[in-house]
Amino acid sequence: MLGYDGQYTNSDTGLIYLRARTYDPATAQFMSVDPAVEKTRAPYTYAEDNPLTNVDPRGECAASARVALASSVADDCKVLMGKIERTVRELKKRLRDLLEDRKKLPLKEVKGHIKAFNQKQRRLEKDLKKWNRENCSEEIGETPQVAEAWELVKIEIQIRIVPVS
Repeated sequence: MLGYDGQYTNSDTGLIYLRARTYDPATAQFMSVDPAVEKTRAPYTYAEDNPLTNVDPRGECAASARVALASSVADDCKVLMGKIERTVRELKKRLRDLLEDRKKLPLKEVKGHIKAFNQKQRRLEKDLKKWNRENCSEEIGETPQVAEAWELVKIEIQIRIVPVS
């Protein structure tokens, strides 16, 4: 089960598995020597004996809870940026293909392309709103891809059927 510090707790023993080693909450100590003892100078303590302001999610080395949270948010933003970039590439390809092939394709296929384009647009818009909500521009910086993505969200495709005489 998930427990303290978001890590797995053995329900039989109460010990907490923190990846690099096991923590015993009854003694407030790790059960083995810190693998980073040369750096920490504390072979058995958790979070430099200050669990109110520090965390040690891997059982290797304490970090400020604020720094750990900021690092996590920045990592989440980088993952989201990758997702936005992939969707932008997909949308640009679909739009390019649609513009190049529109006269060769039957109307039903063109409508299918437009429907798929609109679905990807909606997904992209959700990701961009999350980007703003998470303040990712502040976390990892504003990128040209985000501005380009907002432009792609604004594109509206319409079909005009022209009778052939």
